[in-house]
Amino acid sequence: MNRATPARTAFVIVPQPARPGHTQRTGLRLWRAFARSCAVLMASACVLAMAPAHAMTLCANSTQSLQLAFSLAELAQEAVTIRIANGTYAVPGLSAHFASPTTLLGGYDATCTTRSANVKASDTVLDFGGGGVSINQLTGRPVSLFATDGLSLLNAWNLNIWVGDWHEEGDIRLSRTRVTTAPSSTVPAALHVHGEGFLQLDNVLMDTLPAGMPSGECSLTLDLLEGGLILMQNATIALPSNKTLCLESNNGLGGSAALYNSIVWSAIQTSSIESALDTVNTFSSTYFALNRHGGNGQDVTALHTDPQWMQPGSADYRLASTSASVNSGTPIVPGGLPSFDIDGHPRFQGELPDRGAYESTFQNAQTYSVTTTADSGAGSLRDAMTQANENPNLGVIKFAIPGACPRVIALNTVLPKVTTSMFIDGTSQPGWIANTDDEAFLATLCVVVKPVSGTLVSAFNVPVAADASLTLRGIALGGFQQPVFLAGGSGHVIAGNRFGGFFGSGIDLVGATGNSINITPTMANGSFIIGGPAPADRNLISKSAFSAINVQSGVDGGQNHDHCQIVNNLIGTSPSGNTAAPNFTGIMMAGAHCLIDANRIVGNSTDAIVLNNAFDTLIQRNIIGLTVDGNGLQNSGSGIRFTSVPAGIVVGAPLSTYAWGFRNTIRFMANAGILMPNGTDNTIRSNEIRDNGIGGDGLDIDLGSDGPTANDIDVADSPFANHGQNFPLVSHVALPPGTPSTATNVSATLTAKLDSASGNYRMDAYLTNHCSGTTGRGHADAYLGGTTADNLQEFTFVVQLPNVLPNGYVSFTATDQDGNTSEMGTCYPVVGAGDTIFKNGFDG
Repeated sequence: MNRATPARTAFVIVPQPARPGHTQRTGLRLWRAFARSCAVLMASACVLAMAPAHAMTLCANSTQSLQLAFSLAELAQEAVTIRIANGTYAVPGLSAHFASPTTLLGGYDATCTTRSANVKASDTVLDFGGGGVSINQLTGRPVSLFATDGLSLLNAWNLNIWVGDWHEEGDIRLSRTRVTTAPSSTVPAALHVHGEGFLQLDNVLMDTLPAGMPSGECSLTLDLLEGGLILMQNATIALPSNKTLCLESNNGLGGSAALYNSIVWSAIQTSSIESALDTVNTFSSTYFALNRHGGNGQDVTALHTDPQWMQPGSADYRLASTSASVNSGTPIVPGGLPSFDIDGHPRFQGELPDRGAYESTFQNAQTYSVTTTADSGAGSLRDAMTQANENPNLGVIKFAIPGACPRVIALNTVLPKVTTSMFIDGTSQPGWIANTDDEAFLATLCVVVKPVSGTLVSAFNVPVAADASLTLRGIALGGFQQPVFLAGGSGHVIAGNRFGGFFGSGIDLVGATGNSINITPTMANGSFIIGGPAPADRNLISKSAFSAINVQSGVDGGQNHDHCQIVNNLIGTSPSGNTAAPNFTGIMMAGAHCLIDANRIVGNSTDAIVLNNAFDTLIQRNIIGLTVDGNGLQNSGSGIRFTSVPAGIVVGAPLSTYAWGFRNTIRFMANAGILMPNGTDNTIRSNEIRDNGIGGDGLDIDLGSDGPTANDIDVADSPFANHGQNFPLVSHVALPPGTPSTATNVSATLTAKLDSASGNYRMDAYLTNHCSGTTGRGHADAYLGGTTADNLQEFTFVVQLPNVLPNGYVSFTATDQDGNTSEMGTCYPVVGAGDTIFKNGFDG
C-alpha cells in the first residue's frame, strides 16, 4: 500500500451546518493552537472554517496533518470527527488525551469529501511502528466516546484505551477496524469503559495479540469498570496459544456481554474466553471454550470447531469453503446486520451470513433470474418465486431485466406466498444505486412492483405455517393493501425498499390502503428487522392509510430485544426527508421486547409512535418532527402516545445508565412531545424534547394527558400514569464568580430536592432557553447529565452548561427504582435571583 503523499499537506476543519438553537463558536485556545501549528508547517496549506460548538470535523491526508488533528482534538471543547484519507500513516506511538468525544473515520478521498459505503479497513492504515499507544477520552459532553470506522491500527507495542471516568459514562465503538499489536509486545491489549458504558466491536479483527506472557494470562482485555455492555458483532479475535480473551468487571459491578456471529480462536485450540461479568450470551458464534465463573448466560447455535482460517500464519483470517462458520451466522443482530464486512464485501452472500469479520463468497443457495417484466411465464418474478418455493434451500432471486431503469412489474394477481426462504434482491438489477446519504433516501431503485390496476391484497406474504425467511431489498412497491405481510417464519430482513409516494418516470406508487408492513401475532416465535444500520438499509415508507409499520400484540422480541427491530427508516416524507408524504400513523407498536431505533419520523397525519399496550420496548435515537434540513415538520399528534396500559417502556436512556447517546429528538408536535394517559414503569431519560404543542409551549412529558401535573404529598397514585411521580425542585444554581453571560461550557453546581416516596432516584438535569409561559415547566433543549440521590436529602450535582444566556433555565426529572419518570420540572434561572415560589416542597 502506498503512503499518502499529496503534493502539499492540507489540513482542513470542515464546516458543519449549525443545528437550530446552536451558535458557531470555537475555543480561543484551539484557534491559537491551530495558528501555531500552521506557522510550524510553513509550506503547508492550512484551511480553517468556522465549525459549530457542538461538533468539529477535521481532515487529515498526510502524517503531519494527522498529528496536527490529534493535537487539536486534545484541546477541542466539543465532539471531534477526524476524516482520514486512504493511505498509510507512520505514527511512531501515540499518547493522546482527547478532551471531547472523538471519532476516527478512514476511507476518504484526498480531500476528505467522498467516502465509499463499502469502506475497506486495509485502505487506511495507522502504523505505530512498535511504539506504545495510549488513548484517553475521560470527559464527555455529556458522554465520553472514542470510535473508529474503516481503519487498521497496526504494530502497537501496547494498546490501551480508557474512555470515561468514575461515574462518567464511557463508550468505545470500533467498526470495520483491524487491531494488530507489535510482534514483540508482551503487554495485553485492553479496552476500558467507565460508568456503565458501552463497548462495541462490529466487523473488527484483532490479531497478532501479545503472546510473550505466562500461560493463562489475558492477551486482550475488554473491561467494564462500572458495569455496562460489551457487544461483539461479526468480530474475529485471533488469540495466541494458551492465551485468553478476558471480559472483566472491576469493583464487582457486574456488566454483561453479547457475542453475535463472532469467532474467538487460536491456532492451537487451547485458548478460551474468561468472564467476570454477570451475564455472557453467545449467538451463532465460534469459540473453543467459555468460562463464565459462575455468571449467567445462554449459548445459541455455538460452534466449538476450528473455524478454518485460510492462512492465519500470514494474517489471512478469511474462511475456507469447508468451514462450519461459513453461512451459519444469524441475520438478526441488535441494530441490524452490518451491510459490509471488514473488506468492504456485502453481507450476506449465502443462505446466512458468515461468522467473523470476513464474508466469503461461498454459496449454498439456488439462484433464480428475473429477465422480464411480464406477470407470468419463464423469467418472470412470479415464476422465480414459484420455483424457489419448490426447493427447500434458500432461493436467491436476481434481476437482469433488459431496458432502462426503472423496470415495472405489473401484476394481475397476488404473487405466490413465501413458503421457503427467499432473498429477493432488487439491488441486482442494472442501474441500481445504493443510498449513501446519512439522513435521506437517495437510492436509485430499478425494480417497481405494482398492480396493473386497482389494489391487490399484498405483494410479499409469509403465511402463518411457513418455515421460511424473507429478505427483501431494493424494491419499490405501490398499490397494495399491505405490501409486506409477515405472519410466519423467522429471520426476515426488509431493507433498502420504498413504499408509496411519487416515484418519478410518471410512476405514482399508491400508498398502502392498510399498513405498509404488517407483523401479526403468529410471529411470536419469529424474528425480523425492518431497516438496518447503514444508509443502504433504510426503507422509505409513506402514504400508508393506516400505519407505516404495524407490530401487533403477541409479537415478542425476546430478552435481548433483537427479534423485533425497526431501525433507521425514513417514515412520512419524500425521499429528501424535507417534505411530507404522510402515513396516518408512523409506527403502531403493540409487541413486547421490541427495539425502535434511529428512525426519522416526520410529517405523519397523527402520532409518530403509538404504544398500544406494548411492553418493555426500547425507543432510542429516533428523530421525530425534524426534517433532514433541520426544519420542523410536525406529526399532527404527539411524538410518542401511550394507549391502553403500556409498561416498562424506555424512551432514551435506560434506568441503569447515563447514556446520552440513546437520546431521541422530539420536536414540533401538535400535542405534547410524549403523551401518557396511563401505564407505569415507563422510563424517559436523556432526550431532546421541545417546541411541541400550541405555539411550541406545550409539555415535553404529559402524565395523565391532562396538562401539567403538580407535585403532591400523596405519592401513592397507583392508577395514575407512572404513579404520578414527583419531580425535583431546584433551589440554587452556582456559577464560577465573574462568569459572563456569553460564556460557554461552564461548570455549574445545581442544588435541588425531591419530595417523594422513600428510595433512591435517578435525577436528570436539562437546560432550556425557553421556559413555558403557560405551564412554568422547562424543556429538554439539552441534557446535562444525571445523578443518583436519596429523595429525603437535598442533593447537589455538578453539570457543564453549554451556555449561560440570560434566558437560560434548568429543570429536572426524577425516575424511581421501578423506572417511573416524572414530568419535566419547573424552571429555575441559570442567572439572576431566581423565583422563590419553587423553593418550597410542592408547587401545587
